[in-house]
Amino acid sequence: MNTHSLPPSYDIVTSNTPNGVATVSSNQTQREQPIVYIAPPIATQNAVHVNTHLGWSIFNILCCCPILSCIACFYSVRTDDAKSAGDLQNALKNSETARIFNIISTVLGVISTIVLVLVLAIYSSTLKHTTRE
Repeated sequence: MNTHSLPPSYDIVTSNTPNGVATVSSNQTQREQPIVYIAPPIATQNAVHVNTHLGWSIFNILCCCPILSCIACFYSVRTDDAKSAGDLQNALKNSETARIFNIISTVLGVISTIVLVLVLAIYSSTLKHTTRE
């Protein structure tokens, strides 16, 4: 027993009129229908990616400048909270603040590492010279 039905007939719009009604032709008859306009989708919070920079903040706490990195971590968590609440504007602002603190922390960490290596190298070379004499 065949339970499938025939597919629906598709209508073809033949002309538009200024009053918002179009003449539509189908296989059976010709009739007028209102035109339906479909707007593009509106961007939602899920469509916009807001980076929390939490991983970068944790890395900086462990390896670079812990004080500034804790501030960055605080703003990272606030970014996630604002994003969860649907407050996209504050989420973007907090994300940018966390990014700035992370950049400063990373730069200070790299500079302090370079200075530490240079100081140790100079101290090591002076220590070698004083033990030889």
